[in-house]
Amino acid sequence: MELTSQVCFCFLLLLPAPAVTEVTSFQNCPQFFLQIQSNRIYPTRLPDQNRYKEICQMFGGVYEFATLYDTGHRIPVYSAYAFGNYLKTGRRNSWFIEPQLDDASAGPNMASANQNMANLGNSQALNDDYTNSVYDKGHLFPVLHADSQESSLATCTLTNAVPQHQHFNRGVWRQMESNVYDYSKTNCLQPVYIITGAVPGQNNTKNRVNIPENLWTAFCCQDRNSHQWISKAHFGPNDDSGTLNETSVSHLENTLKTHYHTQSFSLFGGNCNDIN
Repeated sequence: MELTSQVCFCFLLLLPAPAVTEVTSFQNCPQFFLQIQSNRIYPTRLPDQNRYKEICQMFGGVYEFATLYDTGHRIPVYSAYAFGNYLKTGRRNSWFIEPQLDDASAGPNMASANQNMANLGNSQALNDDYTNSVYDKGHLFPVLHADSQESSLATCTLTNAVPQHQHFNRGVWRQMESNVYDYSKTNCLQPVYIITGAVPGQNNTKNRVNIPENLWTAFCCQDRNSHQWISKAHFGPNDDSGTLNETSVSHLENTLKTHYHTQSFSLFGGNCNDIN
């Protein structure tokens, strides 16, 4: 979910701190998932743990967001994050990869996508997969929604990106990201919880990285006036049609249940009312 094309720009004078990830369990980074009183509400995780990896994405010693990653399709199923500071941040001009996905003995630090290592790319996308492509590296957790400079830099990992059609990414999807930002800033108490994902398609870039058929996103927050938990969702085809449907979270969950071939698919555990 991102507003840029192949490149994330950054301030020239900015020197990023080391980035760290943990391919372990979402239990290590619960802060990115809806909290109702003392209960954390985790979204559905797909059952094959050898294929679907729960990643707590850390930058400079701080967890910044969470990703459920599909190592078979080499794209994220979804990224989950919370925001609320509404800052304008800079962007990287290079991308990270997750060494642990291709080498379980590798250290936890994110590494440059241009590095050399054994088995690199076996379980994740690389920069070359997007070269000479009509598809952008589309962030699921976008720079626009990052609430710190460190969070912004951490979004530029290929485990947070999918091949997104340029017209879709730079058109209706970009506008939706901006609309969610503006609505949340005006109407929501902090934090705003967002989960954004991709439904796999039938084709791949360079016979490696799956091109999603659809992209989706949902947010839940506490209304500034009523203090009720409110939500909205969006779902649209990853093509040049300019189509993006606004819907309820419950309708999106039913749609995802069908696409992911699961008995149920829950995002916020039924705790968030649709915005009228």
